[in-house]
Amino acid sequence: MTRLPNYESSSFFRPPGPPSPPSPLSPPKLFLTETRFRLVSVLVLGALLYLSTSWFEVILRPRRNRLQLRESKQNSMRSRILSVPLFFILTLVLSCPSFLAQQSIDTKAQRGAADPVVPHDSPVSPAAQESLAQGQDLMFKQHDAKASIPHFKKVIELDPAFLQGHILLGNAYMQTAQWAEAQSAFEKAAKLEPQSSVALLGIGAALNQQLDYAGAQEPLRQSLELNRDSAEAHYELARALWGLNKWEEAEPHVHKAIQLNKDYASPHILMGNIYLQEENPTFAMAEFQEYLRLAPQGPDAPAVKEIVAKIQKALGTPEGRKRTKATPKSHFLPPDHADRR
Repeated sequence: MTRLPNYESSSFFRPPGPPSPPSPLSPPKLFLTETRFRLVSVLVLGALLYLSTSWFEVILRPRRNRLQLRESKQNSMRSRILSVPLFFILTLVLSCPSFLAQQSIDTKAQRGAADPVVPHDSPVSPAAQESLAQGQDLMFKQHDAKASIPHFKKVIELDPAFLQGHILLGNAYMQTAQWAEAQSAFEKAAKLEPQSSVALLGIGAALNQQLDYAGAQEPLRQSLELNRDSAEAHYELARALWGLNKWEEAEPHVHKAIQLNKDYASPHILMGNIYLQEENPTFAMAEFQEYLRLAPQGPDAPAVKEIVAKIQKALGTPEGRKRTKATPKSHFLPPDHADRR
């Protein structure tokens, strides 16, 4: 399985530039907020009470004479006219504090939503620091990536802006062959820091493991644009191209990966496959033997030894020496095997 580099000690872990996450969009504000609804309700209720007074007067005093009724109406009208300004003043006095408080809350919420989340290189809380130390000890010292996953998950729960926490969680998922979970962790890291070449590399490597070679190319190319000296990114891009049968395009990236990291074993398997495709078994055997030298106990060592034996047998015959052609394609290591150190 693909093991991404130890990003904790890697020099290319730190983002090359200042963070530039996209500013989150604030949700659309509704015109009829709770405060405005209360204000409108009070005004409507007051208007209904104001209009209903005349009806009560007619019902309760139906037998009064015309003069008394006229005089009563005039007095009632005066009192209602005088009560209108008082009613509106009281309404505004009662409604303004809650309205202003709501406006203040909305303003603070908008400011909080507009502030970008800035990633940082170390967890803030002591609890997150403790979980980080436990997870790193399990994965790097005890080589128990599975046991480290809950600790890294706790780190990012306590401190979602801790960039390395997401990458370490993705790395642990990669080492336990949980490709989709690893992809999700790396995508969260890339969303937090779009300029993280390591996060983009992780996305591409996880997609390669899921045989999505076409989808892996874009994040891997972006990772190389940010860090052209990444042997891992060159190798993963070569894997994606090989998986799409574009081995001519893959070849320079494999050469570059080997040039950048001469102790990187996996690119030699892919380079050997490319030489077999070019019908150059002598060079292919040299690459396979180099892999065995660098990783004699590697996971692909048995398959590589078998291919070397077949090539040696083919080259040992007069026909094989004369033709110097490649072994059959059935001797190739498939792309999902040529991905390990």
